[in-house]
Amino acid sequence: MIAFIQNIYYLSLLLLREEMREPGWLFWSVTFPFIIMVALFLQTTDSLNAKLFPIMLSFVSVVTAIRSTGAYLVGRREANFLQAFVSFPVAQKRYVLAQIIAGFVFTGIIVAAFGTLSSLFFNDVTIAENLHQIMRALGVVFCVICAGSVLNLIPLKFQTIMGLVTSTYAPMLLLTFAELIRFPNNMALALINTINPIAVGASFIGNNNTSWLVLTIWLIVCLGLLSATITWFNLETRWDK
Repeated sequence: MIAFIQNIYYLSLLLLREEMREPGWLFWSVTFPFIIMVALFLQTTDSLNAKLFPIMLSFVSVVTAIRSTGAYLVGRREANFLQAFVSFPVAQKRYVLAQIIAGFVFTGIIVAAFGTLSSLFFNDVTIAENLHQIMRALGVVFCVICAGSVLNLIPLKFQTIMGLVTSTYAPMLLLTFAELIRFPNNMALALINTINPIAVGASFIGNNNTSWLVLTIWLIVCLGLLSATITWFNLETRWDK
């Protein structure tokens, strides 16, 4: 048991170093959110609407968490890394846990840095509120990392999977803006956004009286997807026809 934990620890450090060296996360995790905030800030005379802060924090949490775990599992599968080094069931479980730990630490650092810097755009967000919302964002990160691991089970290659995933980012963000800022009392939007991870995450981070039933269902689904990934871990390289 001690050896298993030690292996996970050292493997997590190795995977974390690799993620820190990969520049691909910069656009969706940092550049794109800041472009949106700067564009909105230039249209104001003082500061941004405080409701925007948890939305952008949720966006960064979701997209970075997906990339830091699910995308890496698929990418390493395509590179035949998994077949070469984690062929046995115990090694597979150890690798998935290490990837989740590395992804959580990596995403947590990005979320904390983004939350701290972006708070400069909001005069109404105090330091205490900023820290509180960042801590709640870490809960969103954990759930998305668990759910994102299921990308490993999709029988498509890396470019196709990531193309499909990234194509959902803008619609999810727009739906979140529409409900939480533009049309807060629209029941149709509220219903649609119960399956929108960015909207659910933003409501949780902003403590907007999110339904505990919705949060419980999301937690169960995320843990279920992680369990499915560990149970049916996919080592095979997939090529689109």
